[in-house]
Amino acid sequence: MCIEEHGGEYHFQSRVEDVSRLKSGVYNVKVVDSNGEKPKKVTYKANAVILATGHSARDIYEMASAKGWTLEAKGFAMGVRVEHPQSLINQMRYRGQWEPGFPAAEYSFVEQVLGDGPDGEQVERGVFSFCMCPGGILVPSSTEPGTTVLNGMSNSARNSKWANAGVVVSIEPGDEPEKYHADGAFSLLNFQHDVEKSMYDWVAAQRKPDGTPYNPMAAPAQRMVDFCEEQISEDLPATSYHPGAVSAPLHELLPKHISERLQQAFPAVNLHTMRGYYTNDALLLGVESRTSSPIRMTRDDNYQSPEAPGVFPCGEGAGYSGGIVSSAIDGINCALAAARFLRGEEQEKEQETSEE
Repeated sequence: MCIEEHGGEYHFQSRVEDVSRLKSGVYNVKVVDSNGEKPKKVTYKANAVILATGHSARDIYEMASAKGWTLEAKGFAMGVRVEHPQSLINQMRYRGQWEPGFPAAEYSFVEQVLGDGPDGEQVERGVFSFCMCPGGILVPSSTEPGTTVLNGMSNSARNSKWANAGVVVSIEPGDEPEKYHADGAFSLLNFQHDVEKSMYDWVAAQRKPDGTPYNPMAAPAQRMVDFCEEQISEDLPATSYHPGAVSAPLHELLPKHISERLQQAFPAVNLHTMRGYYTNDALLLGVESRTSSPIRMTRDDNYQSPEAPGVFPCGEGAGYSGGIVSSAIDGINCALAAARFLRGEEQEKEQETSEE
């Protein structure tokens, strides 16, 4: 049933600036509305707020931290987008039996790879494919100026000449370089930002043969075998990424503990899962860093922020889901919890417990 049928409203081009609790327990939600000729500030009042901002709303994390809401660093994953010719993936997955009219082939894999841990010891981390897009295209997905982030998508026909997937390395709190440890809950978020910025800065410093700069949204890229052998690619294959790709030393631009694990994983996938996957016809583009949130907004058993009763951190932005389906499930759970809160069922439960 539609939200609007129950009196709900959608406000596009609107950005939440602040969520403040009044003495009465009611919340003021301050929003900048950019729908008109000039942005205007609007305040909405609410007895309960479901805060489902998505995992890239750095400003919301900063607001929550300033209010004293509990945040914590959370594991996420980082790596590259890998693009193959779709015909090659079809050949591998259909074992040479693909014919016109068959669906574009997909793939997925997980490899457990040893590498240096935060204390120099060897630590196993997962390297896995993520968001595989058969017959798809690569798209820019930066949310902050001066950063480069890639994602992938497939149109309904899945008929582009390329297949792409994120191939990423699991990162746990403490895996980031030591200089970020003092950032507390923001350690992995700041680490993520700096890697994204390094990709952008590298392309910005390059020049075409005629001396002109590249598209600022272009992505640093390297052929797969060249990446693993730490060789600069003399040229790059065609790509679906419209802003363009610039030959780059991705093996140096990526943090060492990520690049070294990817260098082990690609030949292993070729051996264990898909013979032919490890090829210089495959292009790696950086960086894929938005698999899930690197920070979590903690909540209690009633899905509420412990410091802000009536605020329900939800979905990927809260650090409790990673993807469309799990986010939808978390949204349903938060909506049900908010309904119980508004009906006062939690207070009744507490009274019953105290009476016992």
